Amino acid sequence: MLIRFSVEPSSLLELKDHAIFDTMLNIFWIPFGILVDFASEASIRDSNSSFSDELETLFKSYHSDGWPLWVYADKILWDDIMSPSDMASYQDRIQLALVEETRAMVALQIPESDRIYSRYCGDVEAIRFRHIPLSKELANAIHRSDENIPIHQPISELWKERFQILARYSEQVTIVDRFALKNFHSGHPELINLLELLQSDVKTPCRITIYSAFRDLSIPDLYSINSKLNAWLRDIINRDTINQVTVFVSHDSVFIRRAHDRYVRFGGYTITIGRGIEIFRNPRILDESDFSYKSPRHLQERRNIERALRKRLVNMSNNPIPWRWRATE
Repeated sequence: MLIRFSVEPSSLLELKDHAIFDTMLNIFWIPFGILVDFASEASIRDSNSSFSDELETLFKSYHSDGWPLWVYADKILWDDIMSPSDMASYQDRIQLALVEETRAMVALQIPESDRIYSRYCGDVEAIRFRHIPLSKELANAIHRSDENIPIHQPISELWKERFQILARYSEQVTIVDRFALKNFHSGHPELINLLELLQSDVKTPCRITIYSAFRDLSIPDLYSINSKLNAWLRDIINRDTINQVTVFVSHDSVFIRRAHDRYVRFGGYTITIGRGIEIFRNPRILDESDFSYKSPRHLQERRNIERALRKRLVNMSNNPIPWRWRATE
């Protein structure tokens, strides 16, 4: 759901008041955007924007607490973008470009019109800063944030469309699924499949935390699950991708009261899945599933759920929960 976007620094000069920036921040950037290669602090100051100091403060304050709000890439050479094809050359890096007025009108040929607000340059949508609410990429992200997962969709396609960008920029992934360990014990592969997808896409060392229920299981079953996980995780954990996996096994009653939703949380961003991680069991989706994407504004609610789950752990004297595996040095 996240959109990789970049801002032409000189477009900040066109901001007449805080309202435009506040709109960008609240309806687009916080819920749906990853800022790619924003100007350096020196470049912001050189732009002589009246918002220079405030922008720096805002950018720094929101780049915290697991919010992957921006990433760094090779520098975007705005002065060299003189045509739609020049803009299209960045399509492997961004999906949306917020451009200043002259570049929009002259170089990218986006008319000042009541009906035309942006132009696709290859796969990059270019739009004036003040027209962000009218972005087609934003409209698509909003639509997809609550669109059910359709039957028969290939898992590889689903992962690329809705999970991959979150996985790439997350240092912490949390899986909350009441049935995850029960299904793992029954021989179903969805937990392993999900971890392998994560391993293939994370760009920074990532910690995985799993919360599941002590449901239709015995203590001997838990020892067996621990042994199977240990044998498999020894091959997947490393310092460069997944460097730690922690498993909490809570009493089922806590899930019934506090954690009915089954979800995967990427830092501050949460994807709630009606069928839970079972969707990763087969190469294609066998049953339609509810899907809901939540921005970091809902993070505290999820943390409260996870805190409640940690308070009611199953007691295993010889192998205490939580179980934890770490990459070796």
